[in-house]
Amino acid sequence: MSMVNGSPQYATANAFRRALEDRLKQEARLKAVPISRALQSESTRRQMQLPLAMVSPAPNWPEGYRAYARKTRIDGALHNMETALEYVGSCLNPLLSGSRDTGRWLPGSGWSDRRPAGTPQ
Repeated sequence: MSMVNGSPQYATANAFRRALEDRLKQEARLKAVPISRALQSESTRRQMQLPLAMVSPAPNWPEGYRAYARKTRIDGALHNMETALEYVGSCLNPLLSGSRDTGRWLPGSGWSDRRPAGTPQ
């Protein structure tokens, strides 16, 4: 990456995409209310009961998941389905179980009921 007139310039579109993905991963903050609503809406629409925690959909999924994950840019530790479920579950399990329906998910910190300074309510 180089700088032109104070703006970053990337050698390729892929370099830009990777930089954007990395930035989003670092700054992604999720609100519990819209996620909970979306989960409930999809549950109703699909006429299915949500699990209380992230689980493998079927016994044969871990092998297929591992093969697919290897083709992506996700962290190698998350190529293991159990590890990936634990990782995603740290965010989603409280919403699925109903133990949380407010607050914000802060990557690296977990759920918080405090509003970050400078953000609208």
